Amino acid sequence: MRELIHMLCDLGWLYRKVSEYIKQHREELAFGLVGQSFCHVLNTELVAYYRLIAILAAQIDEDAETRRPSERVASSLTLRTLIVWTQDPLDKMRLMARLIDR
Repeated sequence: MRELIHMLCDLGWLYRKVSEYIKQHREELAFGLVGQSFCHVLNTELVAYYRLIAILAAQIDEDAETRRPSERVASSLTLRTLIVWTQDPLDKMRLMARLIDR
């Protein structure tokens, strides 16, 4: 259980790292066209990540709306399900973080 939570925290940390890199270098003219294009591609990947987060948030909202407060029914979005949904974005974030470190 702790390892699963660590993976989700890692995803958030990597997102923040990539996002900060884009903010720092997006408008830098000295970074060049290739650098600006690189930032654009990184940003495109972050937009895909935002879409996933929106889908997961909608799933949580849907579960909350269909369940009565007195019911103790488990949500369809479990921690393990969340890990499965975020595995591909986690791999992409790790790759992007490696690229910006070089």
